[in-house]
Amino acid sequence: MTDLQKGENQFYIGDVNQPDAIIQFRKVNDQTIDIHYAAVSDTLGNQGMGTKLVEKVIDYANENGLKITCTSSYARNIINHFPEFQQFYANKE
Repeated sequence: MTDLQKGENQFYIGDVNQPDAIIQFRKVNDQTIDIHYAAVSDTLGNQGMGTKLVEKVIDYANENGLKITCTSSYARNIINHFPEFQQFYANKE
């Protein structure tokens, strides 16, 4: 039930049509993707699933030579909580 699966511009847990946890991203330009949506159901809450989803997108970005922006406040809060994630911000100076 907690296996992360890859969809088109997203990672999710559960059924693709009604996921228990999901993170979606979109291409901003050739160097950047934006995490625009992230959610974790109550049944998976407080188990670190949000962090795992963000980490999966960061891994994807790193493997593809991309930086990230984050318009999802949920995902942004996770990234801001972990300094090791912040190096992947597109606007990091």
